[in-house]
Amino acid sequence: MISFYLQFEKDRGSSEVSVLQMNRGNYGAMREELAKVDWTDSLAEKTVEQQWQVFLGIMHKVQNQFIPQRRKDSKGGKGPQWLTKEVRDCIALKKRKYDRAKVSGRTDDWEVFKEQQNLTKKTIRGEKMRYERKLARNIKEDSKSFLRYVKRKKIVKNNVGPLKNELGEIVMGNREMAEEFNEYFRSVFTKEDTSNLPDVWMGQGHRVTEEMKQIDIRKETVMRRLMGLKADKSPGPDGLHPRVLKEVALEIADALVQQILSEFHLRKEELLEVKRRIQQEMEKGLKLETHKTASVKMLPTYVRSTPDGSEVGDFLALDLGGTNFRVMLVKVEEDETKSWKIATNNQMYSIPTDVMTDTAEILFDYIAECISKFLDQYNMKDKKLPLGFTFSFPVRHEDIDKGILLNWTKGFKASGAEGNNVVGLLRDAIKRRGDFEMDVVAMVNDTVATMISCYYEDHSCEVGMIVGTGCNACYMEEMKNVELVEGEEGRMCVNTELGGFGDTGELEEFRLEYDCIVDETSVNPGYQLYEKIVGGKYMGELTRLVLLKLVNQNLLFNGEASEQLKTRGSFETRFLSQIESDTGDQKQIYNILTTLGLMPSKVDCDIVHLVCTSVSTRAARICAAGLAGVINRMWENKNRGMMKITVGIDGSVYKLHPHFKHRFHAMVRELAPYCDITFLQSNEGSSRGAALISAVARKMAS
Repeated sequence: MISFYLQFEKDRGSSEVSVLQMNRGNYGAMREELAKVDWTDSLAEKTVEQQWQVFLGIMHKVQNQFIPQRRKDSKGGKGPQWLTKEVRDCIALKKRKYDRAKVSGRTDDWEVFKEQQNLTKKTIRGEKMRYERKLARNIKEDSKSFLRYVKRKKIVKNNVGPLKNELGEIVMGNREMAEEFNEYFRSVFTKEDTSNLPDVWMGQGHRVTEEMKQIDIRKETVMRRLMGLKADKSPGPDGLHPRVLKEVALEIADALVQQILSEFHLRKEELLEVKRRIQQEMEKGLKLETHKTASVKMLPTYVRSTPDGSEVGDFLALDLGGTNFRVMLVKVEEDETKSWKIATNNQMYSIPTDVMTDTAEILFDYIAECISKFLDQYNMKDKKLPLGFTFSFPVRHEDIDKGILLNWTKGFKASGAEGNNVVGLLRDAIKRRGDFEMDVVAMVNDTVATMISCYYEDHSCEVGMIVGTGCNACYMEEMKNVELVEGEEGRMCVNTELGGFGDTGELEEFRLEYDCIVDETSVNPGYQLYEKIVGGKYMGELTRLVLLKLVNQNLLFNGEASEQLKTRGSFETRFLSQIESDTGDQKQIYNILTTLGLMPSKVDCDIVHLVCTSVSTRAARICAAGLAGVINRMWENKNRGMMKITVGIDGSVYKLHPHFKHRFHAMVRELAPYCDITFLQSNEGSSRGAALISAVARKMAS
C-alpha cells in the first residue's frame, strides 16, 4: 500500500496589502518626535510645493514609525463582520456532529446533529442582530462601517456589459467594452479651434490677451478642508491618515502656520517687478499728459536750492504728519570755524481723533492754539518769526508757500480742507486768535524736510524718505523732466507721494486678504494701498487679522480668541517691535498677549513671534522696492555708471523697530546693485529741515 501526504498553501503574494492599525498607534511618541522638528529651518526659502513635499516626507516617516501595520488579503478577508469566535465554534461543532451521524447512520446521532444545527442558526441570528444594532447606534460616529455592511448585503450587483457593437457582435472584455463606449460617445464632443480665441473684455478699457499662467488657489482653502477631515476616513492620495493629522495637530501647527505665512514672503523677482512698476508710475506722474492717471503723483515742491551755510537766525518749525505734531524753535548760528551751529527746542502735541475728523477750521484752530502755548513757554510772542511748515499729506504746490491739499491720508478726514490752500488755512487760524503773528514762508513735505536736514550733515543726500505712520519719498529730479513746472534748467525736489502706488491696480496680485480688509475698514478705502502695506498705522491691524485667521484654523490659542483680539485696532504696531525684541524668554510676548485677554502657551508665543516677523519683513522688503525704484531712476538720469548717494531717512517704524532697517537696507542694496548707498538717519529731521528751508526761502526772497 502506497500513501501520499499532500500539503497545499494558498499563494497570497499579489493579493496582500499593508493596513495601518490606527487603534494601536503610539501617538504620544509621535508627538514627541514631531516636537523636535525645526519647521522654520526645514521650510525656509522654499516654494509652497517644496514645503509641502518636505512636510509630507516628515509626516510619512513618523506615521510609518509609530503606527504598526498588518497584512490583509485584499480579495478575501475574515468573512462577515458578525462572524465571532462563538459563531465559528458553533459552525465547527455542527460540522463534526454531521460527519459523525453520516458515518454511523444512527438515529440518536442525527437527533444530536439537528439540535446543534438549530443552536447554530439561533447563535448566528443573535450575533447578526447584535452587530446590526451596534451599527445603528453608532451610525453618526461610524457611518463607514454601516455603509460597508449594507453594500455587502446587496443582492443585485452593478455590472456593465456585455455590449453589442455596430456589427451586432457581443463584446465582453473590459478593454473592448471601454473602446465601444469611447466610439459611441465621441460624436458628442467637439474639437475647439484654439488658433483664433477672442480677447477677454475686463471693463474700463482693459483687454486681456495673454494666457493665464497661474491659477491662484489659496492655501487657507486647502487648510480648511484638511482640518475638516473625519478621523475614520481612509488616507487620501498623499498617504496621510486623517487621524494622524488630528492627533498631532498641535505639533504640526508651526508647519501649517508657515504655509499660511508663506504668502507674506516675496521673492526677489517679485520685488524687481514692483520696482519696475513704481518707476513706470513715476514716469507717468512727471508727464503732463499722464499725470492725472498716475498712482505715483510726483508733485513738484518748488524747493530748488539747498542750504549753503549763510542762513542764520531764529526760525519756527511746525510738523504735522500724523496723530502727533511738533512745534520746534530752531536757532541757526555760525561757530568760530564759520560752520553751522544748530540748537533746537521742541514740544509734541497730540491731536484728538474728533479734531482729526471734524472741520478744517477746528483742526487749524487747535494747531494755532498749540503754537500759542509753545510761544508762551519760550516768551517769544512778541517776535514775528519765519515759520517752516512740514505738512505730510498729498499737496499740489503752486509755490513754496502755497499748496492745495489733494486728499487726506493717515486717518485724517477734516472737512473743508481738501482742494484748499493749506498755508492759507493756517494763516487764517493764526489771524482768528490774534495773540501772535507768524510769517509762514515755506511749506514742505516731511520727506523734503528730512532730506534737507540730512543734507546739512552730508552733501551727497539727494533722497528723503519717511517710514512711520505712513510711507513716502522725495528726490532731486532734473527740471527738464518735471513737465508740471515751466523751465528746464537746474533741478527741483519732487515729492513722489509713493504711498498712493497701487491705487490703480499695480499691487493687486501682491495684496493679501488681510490687506483688503484693512483697506475696506479704513477712512479712505481704495487709496494709499502701498502705504497700507508698509505704514506703521496699519501693520498692527494686519498682524491682528493674521492672528485671528490662525485662531479660526485652530492653530493658535486653542481656537479661541479674546474679545480684545476681536476688536479692530487692539493690536498696536508698537507690539510688533516689542515682540520682535524679545530676548528668547518670551516674557514680553506673554505680557502683551495677556493684556489682550489671552493665556498663551509657549507654542502660541512662538507662532505670534513668527507672524510679527512675517508682517514686518514683508513691509521692509516692499518698502525697499519703492526706494530702489526712486534710486534707479536717479541712476538712469545720470547716464548710469556707479553712483554714490545718501538717503536721509526718518520715521517711527524705521527708527524704533529692532530689525526693520537692517532688512530694508539689505534689500535696497540688492535691488539697486549699481549704487553705493549710504543711509543717514535723521534726528528731528522733518522739523529742523522745515526751519532750514524757511531760512533758504527768506534769504532768496530778500
